[in-house]
Amino acid sequence: MTAPTLELVSPGKIKPHGDNVRTELGDLTELADSIREQGILEPLVVAPTSLAKTPYLLIAGHRRLAAAKLAGLKQIPVVVRADLDDLPKQLEAMLIENGHRADLSPVDEADAYQQLLTFPGYTQKIVAKATGRAATYVRDRLKLTKLGDKARHSVADGQIAIADAIALSEFVDDVEVYDRLERWIGDSRFAWEVTAAKRRRDEAKAAAKATAALEADGVRVIERPEGYPYTRQDVVAPLRSERNVHYSLGIDPAEHIDCPGHAALLLADSTVEYVCTEASLQHRQTTIDDQAPAPSFPDRTPEQVEREAAADQWREDAATAAALRDAFLTPFVTGTQKLTADQAAEVCRVHLQLHLNSELFIDSRWLAQVALLRDWELAEVAADEAGDDRPEMDDWLQVQLIDSTRPIGIALGSCAAQIATDVQSRSGRWDVYNAARISAWYGLLTALGYEPSEWETTQLTALADEIQARLPAPVEDVVESL
Repeated sequence: MTAPTLELVSPGKIKPHGDNVRTELGDLTELADSIREQGILEPLVVAPTSLAKTPYLLIAGHRRLAAAKLAGLKQIPVVVRADLDDLPKQLEAMLIENGHRADLSPVDEADAYQQLLTFPGYTQKIVAKATGRAATYVRDRLKLTKLGDKARHSVADGQIAIADAIALSEFVDDVEVYDRLERWIGDSRFAWEVTAAKRRRDEAKAAAKATAALEADGVRVIERPEGYPYTRQDVVAPLRSERNVHYSLGIDPAEHIDCPGHAALLLADSTVEYVCTEASLQHRQTTIDDQAPAPSFPDRTPEQVEREAAADQWREDAATAAALRDAFLTPFVTGTQKLTADQAAEVCRVHLQLHLNSELFIDSRWLAQVALLRDWELAEVAADEAGDDRPEMDDWLQVQLIDSTRPIGIALGSCAAQIATDVQSRSGRWDVYNAARISAWYGLLTALGYEPSEWETTQLTALADEIQARLPAPVEDVVESL
């Protein structure tokens, strides 16, 4: 390997590289003024060529070369790298040189990684090693190459965060969704729309998986009727349903499997509900209402249809808001993002407020996030083996809050679990009786840096208006009305 040499050469002898990873040089005025006053402090990197007029090919320093020409320099320092004798090596060198510069466009960087992958023997792992980047970093950057021109320009101009651009790239194969999301680039609602799209996609995958499993078992899967379960039961009636107990037939699905009307449908959360599509013909004497005939429901009015559609949309929006909050909270709960002393104090204050005069509760999702679920299971096993009573979860968690190395994360996860039911009401609104808890929770979220979505802000405003409406009238107003 030939050792690099330092030389002084004329700027006109250097040919800019045709595959430079930086596509835009930007404004050169200030850089040219600096070079005119102080010269070039950091040599350019070049590779030798066989061309007489331009015996050097520029590898690193395209802005400095252009600025030097603008400043009128006759000679500039260069490091000649004879070892950079093919395009893959030159691209690697350009990525290493430019990759850590803040003004390198993520899109230009992604395109360079993609170009390297076109050469024989190059994989994402090799590219990452050659350029000094983590494999996950290279993989995420490569996702940017899938974006359309509008999104690419938005990333290059800083109008969209890289994380949001990567999220957008997940939908390039779904033209309708991609086009809808692209319209929100640069808008504060973008994160909401992406989260909603992800949730709908995940729900569709879960529904497809559940449907395939049911059909593999020979179960007929039907579409969920509009307004279910409030439609006529002689059309579709649930067999045994905890959530729809007053409308179900009270029949065990295992005992119903041979009925001609046996079927299954998927609820909004992909929960399977077994139903009968011939209830009036097969089960008129088996309804739960004291052996009465299967009830019949009149057709719904347009107002009822509108209310049900609005309620469905509210629940969908509530689920999207919950997904946004969860994504924001997870780094704090797991400890990957540290809290300030003031933030930690606020977590403790709200934790006490939410749990005052109520049992300490935390669901398994957040237990898993703080790596306590396995510990809880082991505590149960240890108690069983010792012949002792299993510990109560709330007592056990109180001990963990004191002894754990991440008590604040546990407390925050506990708060999130406590408030989940309050902010995902099935009634289509936030209950005024939970206003103090919800207000405390959003105060904590704001202290942590969370920015409520437009939908959440609307709910908070409606809650405040309802509280205001319930307050007693001022004394002077009462006197005046007499």
